[in-house]
Amino acid sequence: MSYKKLFSTIILSSVFAVGNIVFADSTNSVIDCGKGNSTANLNIYYINDTHGELVNLGKLITELNKIKKSVNPETTLISTQGDMYIGRNHKRNAAMTKLLNIAGVELFTLGNHEFDDGSHQLSKELAKGKFVTLMTNMDIPDGNPLNTLKNQNKLFSSYVMTKNGEKYGFIGAAPIGVNLGLFDKDNQVSVYDPNGTSAALNAEVKKLEEQGVNKIILVSHLGYFGDGGDLEIAKNTEGIDVILGGHTHLEIDGIQTKDVDKTHLTNLVLSKKGEPVVIVQTCGMAKDIGNLKVTFNTNGVIITDSKKNTISNNHIRIDKNSPTDKTIQRIVEKALGVDKVVAVAKTPFVSSGTTEERNLENPTANLLCDAAFEAAKGKNPDVVLVHSPTVRGGLVGEITTYQVKYSMLPFNGQMFYAELTEKDFVDLLNTEALTSMTTDNSQMIQVHGMKYVVDKTVKNPQNPDTICVKDIVFVDKNNNVVRKINSNNPSEKDTVKCVVAGYLFLDKRTKLILQNAKNVQLVGKEQDIVLKYLKKHKSIDAVREGRVTVIEK
Repeated sequence: MSYKKLFSTIILSSVFAVGNIVFADSTNSVIDCGKGNSTANLNIYYINDTHGELVNLGKLITELNKIKKSVNPETTLISTQGDMYIGRNHKRNAAMTKLLNIAGVELFTLGNHEFDDGSHQLSKELAKGKFVTLMTNMDIPDGNPLNTLKNQNKLFSSYVMTKNGEKYGFIGAAPIGVNLGLFDKDNQVSVYDPNGTSAALNAEVKKLEEQGVNKIILVSHLGYFGDGGDLEIAKNTEGIDVILGGHTHLEIDGIQTKDVDKTHLTNLVLSKKGEPVVIVQTCGMAKDIGNLKVTFNTNGVIITDSKKNTISNNHIRIDKNSPTDKTIQRIVEKALGVDKVVAVAKTPFVSSGTTEERNLENPTANLLCDAAFEAAKGKNPDVVLVHSPTVRGGLVGEITTYQVKYSMLPFNGQMFYAELTEKDFVDLLNTEALTSMTTDNSQMIQVHGMKYVVDKTVKNPQNPDTICVKDIVFVDKNNNVVRKINSNNPSEKDTVKCVVAGYLFLDKRTKLILQNAKNVQLVGKEQDIVLKYLKKHKSIDAVREGRVTVIEK
């Protein structure tokens, strides 16, 4: 999700009191606290959205295990909030499970990328974990393999844990609006909508409270923003005290009652009951571990006293020079193999790391498109089509096998040759371009062998019949126009020879378009295609070339 939907600054009234808690809008943090005896201290270490980044995670866990030697284990909790696994590399995901066990992770929730390899493989990995998996807002059909985890007491809609004689309740949430069952042929899981999610969380909280549990933590991969996001859940539910978040890759550091900047967002609000709720999250990719310390009073309400430091939230960061435990290093190397330099980016592309890049031409995606075109040269394709989320990160300096396999192309999808009618070709481009206006997860098509324009000034982009792509031209290697397609009146007979990302044959928006494709043939897997291309060319210029032009409102 992009920052463009950043919530308006929340202004808590000049000074107002609810129960024991006093907020002020003249400061970025809570400045006073309630009365009442504190009975429970909890020291939480949290990690989210590593996206299978084993190298960095190994360094983080090495640091975490050092820290754990100096803290009270009876009041310490270690949580992960989804998207720890990624892609379909079994060795890599198995190594992730081993590292989480070494770290002493106790809680786990399911993000969208946990399902990249389907429910069957996911259930096998989670069964090996020494942690509890929490999932409250998901329908898991009877035939889905994840149900075996329930029978093994590994998967719960809510869970109670005792720390230092105090009971804590935990619930979990997966992201809304994401097709998590994409790689399951049947018995696909589905996530409740925002209203259903809120109702499910409230119902589970009530069950916990009926068991005498009044300190409740949501382990969330909902994301911070939007309808059904962590901020809305915090304000519109009752009984949740802490939200350990993920999905939106936000480095929410400190404690704020109003937005300060992109890394200091509002993360302390009042619930529907008028009690404080704290929201935390890290930027992901195993660059840091969050550390939240909270104190609860006898009623299970967080005490917010800056003077007595009853609440704090800090991030512990590592860098490339941070050490890695030898046992962890062996696990990582066995899973990933040896890292080698394969090419150099003469002109670098520095990625912002935000999903906003999916709304623009992406030089890293251009590399995949160029490599796929060359790999399919024998089939004489006209163009290459890749959906934006396939590719991650930038291209700076030396490009290594690790970067290609585990950062740039973590899903290692297949590329196919396919022949489409002009009409289906335009429908494919247009359907994905419309997502840049109607969702926070743009799927805009990246290309080779052509140029096109996405016009965001069109009216009613929610209507799937709205045409927002135009000026479609095919170009040769010298950038000369060799063909034009009228997006408002494409031919239903003329053919476009394409190389297409395999994901587009599966996604619910595009698979109906591609079911009409003719002469579909496998070209290869993304990682193999790109590595072969880089080894041949040795150096690249990672620049935007005008392949995709976006007209903003």
